[in-house]
Amino acid sequence: MATFGYTTIGTTGGLTIAAVGWEDISGSVFTCTEFGTATSITVALKRTVAGSDNVKCAIYKHSDLSLLAQTEERNLALTTSYVWYTFTFATPPSLIGGTDYILVVWGDYTAQNITCPYDNGDANQGHKQTLAYGAFPNPLVPSHQNTKASIYCTYTMTGVAIASAANETIAGSIYTFPNQDCNIMNITVSLARTSAGSNNVKCAVYRHDTLALVGTSEEVSCSLTTSFANYTFTMVPGRRILKDVEYILAVWADYTASNIYVAATAGSTNQGHTETKAYGTFSDPLAPTHNDYAYTITPTYHKVSPFFAKVLAQLERASS
Repeated sequence: MATFGYTTIGTTGGLTIAAVGWEDISGSVFTCTEFGTATSITVALKRTVAGSDNVKCAIYKHSDLSLLAQTEERNLALTTSYVWYTFTFATPPSLIGGTDYILVVWGDYTAQNITCPYDNGDANQGHKQTLAYGAFPNPLVPSHQNTKASIYCTYTMTGVAIASAANETIAGSIYTFPNQDCNIMNITVSLARTSAGSNNVKCAVYRHDTLALVGTSEEVSCSLTTSFANYTFTMVPGRRILKDVEYILAVWADYTASNIYVAATAGSTNQGHTETKAYGTFSDPLAPTHNDYAYTITPTYHKVSPFFAKVLAQLERASS
């Protein structure tokens, strides 16, 4: 699981979210750097005098202040010290990488004030709307503060950036082919973009043991959207893959105006390989750093019969 938000209990002050005569929807803006599915919001809270109150959280899009999703409502036994409380989403919302979201909390006043800690934040990072406790408004109509509330969202990562204004990255994972020689014909990659648009993308195959470049695909101008979709790239030409050898299937994208992401899941230790490099000619050899991602990059291949593989090997030796 990953998080975005503020995971420290602030010491600068406390945002009052419920007091006699009024209640506030309060929170702060944070950027989610990856595509993912939100599972919960966690917030630090306390009460002037220990007691129980109903509390719930929500996530809003910062761009248009629309309500993305709200959590369960919990009746909390609050104390006079700040404690973390977690609220789950009944319907987990999808998160778009590189997007700003407002994480908020709302409490129902009964007899004592409820507060959420904060530290100093960026200009207008804090958002609040005074509203009697009930249904979350859509859209939010906030006023602003320079506060960073102690609130964060936990999510399951579904995709990581491979191209941004800061850098472009050759990203790939170790792929094990069947125990038989193959000819790799195509590579299919699941890609998305922070906002819809077109980008040049291409793929490559590397040997894992030597990091040598085996072959590359055609370059394709892909019309990417904010949802992951599969794009297929033809190898130029088809490349022979040897049995008992591990390979790295990699993708590379040319950044234009919006971040590009490749779908990924948690993989094995050091399965992911990346090299930060301005888009152009594939490195040979690859000079990677490692991560534990399994990128959604898959090949289309044809098995080569043992007899034909032996003939090909003899021809390769004769031509070398």
